Amino acid sequence: DAEQRPTATNELVLAGTRRFNDTWTGGVEYSYDFEASQGNEADFSLQYRNECIRVDLTLSRDFDSSDDLRSSTDFGIKVSLIGFGAGQSSAQRNRTCRG
Repeated sequence: DAEQRPTATNELVLAGTRRFNDTWTGGVEYSYDFEASQGNEADFSLQYRNECIRVDLTLSRDFDSSDDLRSSTDFGIKVSLIGFGAGQSSAQRNRTCRG
């Protein structure tokens, strides 16, 4: 009980990312609770990026074992316009955004 947690926790977390090519990257994270004998959370991500735009797609699944809460699934999308603005480094400004 060095961390002084109210309940025992035995959890395994696996995480990793994979770059498929210059523009696509994927990621996954999964946690499993050995005390409850079930998964806690699973997260998946997919990112597309070029010199003009960055698109992040996410899927998150939260597994809940209590009777008063339900498991939930969340989807997310984030679009960022890059290649614009004064906050870029000189290396970023050398690449231009061409439609």
